Amino acid sequence: MLLIGLALVACGSDPIPSDAAQPSQGGAASELPAEQAEMASVQGEALPGRLLFVQNGAIWLWQDRQGRSLIGDGNVGQPSWSPDGSRIAYIEYGDSYSDLMLADSNGVHLDQLTFNGSNQPLHSHERIYDSIWAFYPAWAPEGDSIVVASQYAPPVGSPAVEYHVALFTLPSVGGARQIIHASEEGHCGRAAFAPDGTYLVYTHAATGNDGEQHLHRLDVVGGADSPFPGAPPQSYDPALSPSGQWLAFAASADGRTDIWVLPANATAGSAPLPQRLTNLGRARSPVFSPDGAMLAFLAIPEGQGQFELWAADLSLDDTGMLRAVNPRQITHDLGLDADSGLSWAP
Repeated sequence: MLLIGLALVACGSDPIPSDAAQPSQGGAASELPAEQAEMASVQGEALPGRLLFVQNGAIWLWQDRQGRSLIGDGNVGQPSWSPDGSRIAYIEYGDSYSDLMLADSNGVHLDQLTFNGSNQPLHSHERIYDSIWAFYPAWAPEGDSIVVASQYAPPVGSPAVEYHVALFTLPSVGGARQIIHASEEGHCGRAAFAPDGTYLVYTHAATGNDGEQHLHRLDVVGGADSPFPGAPPQSYDPALSPSGQWLAFAASADGRTDIWVLPANATAGSAPLPQRLTNLGRARSPVFSPDGAMLAFLAIPEGQGQFELWAADLSLDDTGMLRAVNPRQITHDLGLDADSGLSWAP
């Protein structure tokens, strides 16, 4: 029988344990349950712009010194700001499926862009064969389309086997999805567009027992696909700087995971060595501030077991390489969803 969580594991997830929202029955909701009401807002360090993260299946907004719940009641995740900061794409989880949704900047529902659910009975074999998933929305720079990771079609065979997770594009105003890349060697995961829209960087997770993850570059025109120059094995969670100069990502080695950086213009013939930006041992999900002066990420504080929001200032060293200065913890005791990542808008 199909293990429906396979796609979640294979699609760029981290060996570090996280409390990612588990799929539950779908349906939009705008209010938190009573038991979460006291956690509906928190205060802390002021950050520029508007930063989205996920806690217990609800999308939160951090603005100035305050974080507050914005969307969902336990069944949403993976938020992504539109380039102009007016809309939020996110994933809503149902029973054996997930869908791509849109909200405005205040969290008000706007549209549903995929319809992956099923009318078959809950928890039935028929429902498994009738549903697919959507993951990791990423906006094209023009704001007219969104890339998601999804299967080509529902599972097939007996026992049920899922198709590889591929990359699709959908119009942001609604319409049919179109496949832009698929791999016979593995699954496609989280993607990030270059600011000029000419290419995107995505996580490729190999099939097989090792399931090694690696960052790939995919050209939008022509579709050329290749490993990103200089990115090490077990690298994922790509984030490109607003200038397009830098690629930040998470990478795991020797039981430790940290945030690293490479020049985004690296080539196969002159790939530089990646540089470590954090030294916390359990960090992932980087995102640049809209002006490129800061980096936010999620990390597990020493001696604790859940991810929290961190931020660091960015500067160049004497060699012209990017460095993270004064990394500090922003939230405390929230337990954030690392696989849902972060999204930052002005």
